[in-house]
Amino acid sequence: MMISVPTEVTQKNAISVDASHLGKVDGSVVKVEFSQIVNPMICGNTCKYMFPLDPKLVFILNAGEGVRVSTPPKERLPKKTKKKPPVAVPETKIMTISGQGFSETLAQSTKTW
Repeated sequence: MMISVPTEVTQKNAISVDASHLGKVDGSVVKVEFSQIVNPMICGNTCKYMFPLDPKLVFILNAGEGVRVSTPPKERLPKKTKKKPPVAVPETKIMTISGQGFSETLAQSTKTW
């Protein structure tokens, strides 16, 4: 399973992928969290950048939760001086991938198994 992100959105830079879900597993309440900074793989002219999904991310999407894609925060030195501490550049939200309908689509695609 893969998520496609257009080249124009990432501009060939790393992206941050974050999601979480509070739900029940075997009768116990658990919080499943996923957070990863990835360098998407170039996969041709049609799909641009892609990266593999993690089982935690599949679980969260299956629950109908969204996945946030953003540029990761960076630190950079202030211009013209090396004595000041690095300045944190906040993340920029790129998109949210909806988990709505994910479980139905997954069930239909694996029905013949």
